[in-house]
Amino acid sequence: MVLSPKNCRLLFIDVQEKLFAKVQDNQALLKRLEVLFEAAKLLEIPSLLSEQYPQGLGPTIEPLRAILPRYEKTAFSCLGDAALKKAILAYPEEYWIVVGIESHVCVLQTAKDLLRENKKVVVPLDAISSRNALDHQIAIDTFRSLGAHITTTETLLFELLGDAKHPQFKAISRLIK
Repeated sequence: MVLSPKNCRLLFIDVQEKLFAKVQDNQALLKRLEVLFEAAKLLEIPSLLSEQYPQGLGPTIEPLRAILPRYEKTAFSCLGDAALKKAILAYPEEYWIVVGIESHVCVLQTAKDLLRENKKVVVPLDAISSRNALDHQIAIDTFRSLGAHITTTETLLFELLGDAKHPQFKAISRLIK
């Protein structure tokens, strides 16, 4: 796998107020999502954001509300929504970094559909969560069995940098400290 800022996109899945409050380790998750959000800007990695039925689950949490484009959906998989699927498949990037909630529902179903579309899926495990530890663990096992690339936020960022000589190395290093 040769992942670089030029061949990937970052998909934030359903990080919404009402659900976010109920997932495990939500403050640690928030920190990792904020790091990824800022790193994506520094590395010029395009990001998309999905919202699962925002009328019921509320808006995306701050500061992620700034991510555009934003797509509302009712399907659990981001590719189950026609407009979002069209948008995702219109991008030529080979790799999709998927983060958000819940691990075992929307993140997992999106990963499965991306893999079916011959995209490579990268899952930083510290940037996904569920309400229940068992559901989260089963999702992790399923990601592995499907062939998704399992990593952590820090490992992913250093992989994207590739070299301490990268112009954003110091800025990214400050984000993860």
